Amino acid sequence: MMFSILLSLLFLPKGLCILCRSDYTLINGQLCLKYFSTPALHAVAENNCKLNGGTLVTVKNVIDNVAITNFARAAGGIEIWMGLSIFGNSVVNGYFDDASGITAYFNNYVPGYPSISSGFCATMLVGDNFGANQGKWRNANCNHQNNPAIKSFTYVCEVPPTYSASSCEINYGGNCYWRSKTLVNGALMNFVDATTVCAQRGAKLASIHSKIEVDFIKQQYKGTNVKAIMLGAQAVSNTTYIWTDSTPYNFNYINPLTFQTGGCLMMEVGGNGLWNQIDCTRKLDFLCKKKIAPTIFALPERPPIPFVILDSSNCNQDFVMASNTFSSYPAYDTPSVVCKWQLLALGPYRVGIFVDFWQTNGVLDVYDVFGTNIGHYGGVFNRYPFSLFSPFNVARVTFTPANSGTPNDKGFHAVILPI
Repeated sequence: MMFSILLSLLFLPKGLCILCRSDYTLINGQLCLKYFSTPALHAVAENNCKLNGGTLVTVKNVIDNVAITNFARAAGGIEIWMGLSIFGNSVVNGYFDDASGITAYFNNYVPGYPSISSGFCATMLVGDNFGANQGKWRNANCNHQNNPAIKSFTYVCEVPPTYSASSCEINYGGNCYWRSKTLVNGALMNFVDATTVCAQRGAKLASIHSKIEVDFIKQQYKGTNVKAIMLGAQAVSNTTYIWTDSTPYNFNYINPLTFQTGGCLMMEVGGNGLWNQIDCTRKLDFLCKKKIAPTIFALPERPPIPFVILDSSNCNQDFVMASNTFSSYPAYDTPSVVCKWQLLALGPYRVGIFVDFWQTNGVLDVYDVFGTNIGHYGGVFNRYPFSLFSPFNVARVTFTPANSGTPNDKGFHAVILPI
């Protein structure tokens, strides 16, 4: 990886160089890091990193592990939060918070870790007092319910590096962004007219490729009266979209409970950032986006996060990682036993549960990580689609079928998303 980074630096177009936002430090030619010296609970640290357009620091190779350790130690760190969610006792159960992969590819756990009994989050030991364990990782308990035993740690935030560019309104992740208020003084436009305005900058209506980018874009509209923006997506079928900038449609954040139809998508920047289908003639604020450097010079990509696959019954106790679906067995039918699922989202996010189909006499119960019931649904055979959000990144769900089903009892279906 380091060789590819050096090679890309060598052949960058004249005038371009990899850089970080002004308050972050470039480490190893690819990492943009900032140390926060005030100890914080994990949720506070994660949220601060989200507001910066990133996550808690992630570590993908031994060279970066050493560099991050030295960076945090030099700033006064002893033990820091890192961007890692751990859902089991194996290296395949460790998920980096930027959705880039699992710790099976690289890890540096303290002997005896990962250990789920110690918590779902992780810290990195950077102080000299840790001896041979300096630079290693271990589980930490981070979800809390007014629990004084939960610890606070200092932390390092990581944001995507970008390239130098003089004409951007917003420079982030190797792209220039322009809000419509900058280009057309806030005039609302339909898809065609907005596309024309973006083209005047050599740009396209924005495509979005990660939850991190969703959060970053939301932040750009904080404190404004803009509630929704037009995105650069067009429908090729009732359920399939493409990005007009020709980038892959590799991330989907359409609200599962929006039953509208339309050839375009808008993003709710004033809410959770979910997307809704709309008619392309609707007039909205919009966001333009342009890649700063050619694709060949794109920043290094990491192995994709693996999907957690349910067993064939759908009625089990497996982990289900957002984004995904779960339902009674078989699909749209009622099981004969109690079904149980553990729903997960990466560290910075809550679990969003969107029940888009309900035709059952059964009972659905949702519990937080402490076993507190946060949702009880039963007594209504045909229930209108509904949603609920867990307070943490772990939720446990049970579905108890009716004692005596009816021929029309078809169970339920739900989508989970990171919120």
